[in-house]
Amino acid sequence: MIDNDQQTGAGQRRRAFLRDCTGAAASAGALTLMAGCGDTYGADAVADKIMPTPPPTAAPTYSATDTDYLNFLLQIQYLTAGFFWRSAFGGSIDPALVTGSGTAGSVTGGAQVQFADELFMQGLREIALEEVARIGQLRTLIGTGVTAQPAITIGGGAGSPFDAIASQDAFPGSTPFDPYASLEQYLLGSSGLSWLATSAFRGVAFRLTGAANRDTVLGLLAGKAHHDTFLRLAVWRAGLQNTALYGIEDKMVLARNALNGGNGTNAVANYENGVGSASSTTIVILDIRNANSGALLARTPDQVLNIAYAAPKAVASGGFFPAGVNGLIKYSNAAT
Repeated sequence: MIDNDQQTGAGQRRRAFLRDCTGAAASAGALTLMAGCGDTYGADAVADKIMPTPPPTAAPTYSATDTDYLNFLLQIQYLTAGFFWRSAFGGSIDPALVTGSGTAGSVTGGAQVQFADELFMQGLREIALEEVARIGQLRTLIGTGVTAQPAITIGGGAGSPFDAIASQDAFPGSTPFDPYASLEQYLLGSSGLSWLATSAFRGVAFRLTGAANRDTVLGLLAGKAHHDTFLRLAVWRAGLQNTALYGIEDKMVLARNALNGGNGTNAVANYENGVGSASSTTIVILDIRNANSGALLARTPDQVLNIAYAAPKAVASGGFFPAGVNGLIKYSNAAT
């Protein structure tokens, strides 16, 4: 059991880690925002890595309420909380936090990790605790209409959802991507999953009509953005020791963008940016087509599901959610 003193200590150590990262950034060069990712969004790099999914289905139209949007965020939160909890502590989160309507499932795959960087491990444990706390907040906000955790798979390696959303040419010899294999790979996998969830919260927040709902989601979004900063700085700091990591991370970003739903001419397709290079960092997850805004990237629910399902087309299951998600919002976007 993690008591309050331990949680406080974890927060202090995480802040020390962030100070180390920002200090390293200052010594390497001034922090700058980067917008360049070239003219391609990585469609070729990811095409052969997409997991087998059901054939495309015409996504039904729907009129979503606040409860529907909140339940969609809850489904995504089940994924990130399950991943970070298993990574940090092993096992699964409290069964009382995953009940509700729809088809219930468990989290399969994944493993507890233990890396030599204790500052990072302290931050990881704090992230896991706070990810689970967000489930509780969303469930309280939703009330009686809460949806259950669906079947979720978080395994790594060949045939896994993590490998499916990674770039096929990011690793030597097209080695299958396994986020549990090393600290560097864990940083790449965990940060990508965290960024996806943050863009989901950002994309839903402005759609909520209830002031209390919007206020709570914005608060949760702010917390997730802090986690992203921790993870992005960890990726950037690791790149100082292995500069090839920056190029690998950029390719993985492009692979996720290729699954985003739509292409560069699609007005609703949003594209995330990488963490930068040894001489300049990109702390905020920006839409690379509007990098000067300084605003967080937002994705629509169906775009989020394109990546979560590892499919650049309209489907209702796949990837991290082999049987789909529960609730009204369950289809990914048809690429155009």
